[in-house]
Amino acid sequence: MKTRTRSRKLVTALMALAVINSWLFTVFPTAQADVLPGAPTNVIASQTSNGVRLTWKDNSSNETGFDVLRGESLSNLAHIKTVAANTTSWLDSTVVPGKTYYYAIAANFGLFPPISDRVSIKVTFDAPSKLIAKAVSDGISLTWQDNKALYATGFRIARKDNVSNTWATLKEVSITTTTYVDKTAQIGKAYWYRVQAFISIVNINTSWSNEGTAQMFSPPTITTHPKSVTAIQLGPAVSFTVAASGASPKYQWQELRVGQPGAAWKDLADVSWYSGVKTAKLTITKGGVILTGWRYRCVVSNTVGQAISDAATLTVVVATLSLSPSTWNSVAAASSIKITVTSNANWYITSDSSWLTLSQVEGSKNGSFTIFSSKNSGAKRTGIIVVNAVDATMKITVTQAAGSGSSTSVSVTTTKPPTTSSVSTTSTTTAPVTSTAPTASTAATSAPESTNQDEDTPSPPATTEPTSQPELPPDRTDPSSSDFGWIWLLVIALLVVAAGCGVAFVLIDKKETAQPTGNSPAFCPNCGTPVQTSMHFCPECGWQFDTTE
Repeated sequence: MKTRTRSRKLVTALMALAVINSWLFTVFPTAQADVLPGAPTNVIASQTSNGVRLTWKDNSSNETGFDVLRGESLSNLAHIKTVAANTTSWLDSTVVPGKTYYYAIAANFGLFPPISDRVSIKVTFDAPSKLIAKAVSDGISLTWQDNKALYATGFRIARKDNVSNTWATLKEVSITTTTYVDKTAQIGKAYWYRVQAFISIVNINTSWSNEGTAQMFSPPTITTHPKSVTAIQLGPAVSFTVAASGASPKYQWQELRVGQPGAAWKDLADVSWYSGVKTAKLTITKGGVILTGWRYRCVVSNTVGQAISDAATLTVVVATLSLSPSTWNSVAAASSIKITVTSNANWYITSDSSWLTLSQVEGSKNGSFTIFSSKNSGAKRTGIIVVNAVDATMKITVTQAAGSGSSTSVSVTTTKPPTTSSVSTTSTTTAPVTSTAPTASTAATSAPESTNQDEDTPSPPATTEPTSQPELPPDRTDPSSSDFGWIWLLVIALLVVAAGCGVAFVLIDKKETAQPTGNSPAFCPNCGTPVQTSMHFCPECGWQFDTTE
């Protein structure tokens, strides 16, 4: 009971205090603010060329002003300025370079105003820094960083060149300026620059900045423009080259995809089939036909300007190759035949037989080579020679009959592999030793034969690449032919449908399956079981007899 009584009294007291508190703030609306003031926060001190700039956050709503406190130590702050209420910044222009100052801000509205945290700053008289000199189209550009030298009124720029090597004032600019272009710089000369801040009234200067150097030169000029080229699809790489005058040139190749929607000049990158896009030589490796008609140019630039080359066109074509065999008159001794090559690309030759030798193993575009055959004293033999021009290929089949004195014969067949057609292009030249003109032959489809075989011995299956032949009409009597297969499929389908419908088919063999007549004995034509003449099916295998006349 005593505990409950005490709790009731405590609650009653708290309620009474709440009522009194509410009445006080109703009668005296400023009482709450006076009791719980807020001190300024986020005080920042930063140096400018005119002094120290102070900023802070106002956290009160009823201050009469703000007091600025300053000292040269934390324990010695003194009032130096009172600013109006709601003010959040002030410039202290009475500081002296080289000293460190401490600041605090107080909200002014009573005997015990709340005070902010202390901040400090060392006032300097620093020179500008990070000076950069760079040649541009109209002179040499200068930029630097202003380090807010106290009370400085301007910047002084000094220059020297590689001829006089003497510093001299070039220009004095406003304290608010941090860039300048020296338009008096001469082409071919190198220049050095430096900058300092100064106070004009008392003739006080900061130290000098770092030095910046640059050389004035001309913009680039194109001296050799790229020329149009033709490339073989998947063939050797092709290139465009450019040459330009001017110091420190930079290169950027561009492409124009002629014929494509929205085509425009665009910078290239070293990807896909491109390399050297930022050099004087652009290389295109194994480009496809899609590139044909595209145009290329180079933008050459330096810090003072740029030049753009003429555009060159790339044409991409498919490799072509044809061979023209001539008569090969062979005797028992070594023989030779000359092959004429017509191509738009470089070509290479390989042989699979040691008894065939070549005058050369490669060539360029239109040309020729010779095939040499050694004496054949054994069985009939065949050799394969392949000529490749990029992705175009042709094959020469050389067949040499068994040695028989001067009657040895040689046939040469050139076969172009299939492209989009299913039938290859084949030309054959056969030359018996006793004839001076070639005769048509089908050696292109004959298989190579072993050198150990007798001439009359059947040849083994062909191991060389077969030649496509025109298709013959299918044999109508051949069960494997497509038409015969479709007939059987149709019959099976009808049987399945009929079985599903409950229809029974009677298979009749006019010679063997006729129903027995009279009282003569009969046998099932399917399994040979004896059956009665009155029966309509075989009791052993279920064979049904024809009951129709």
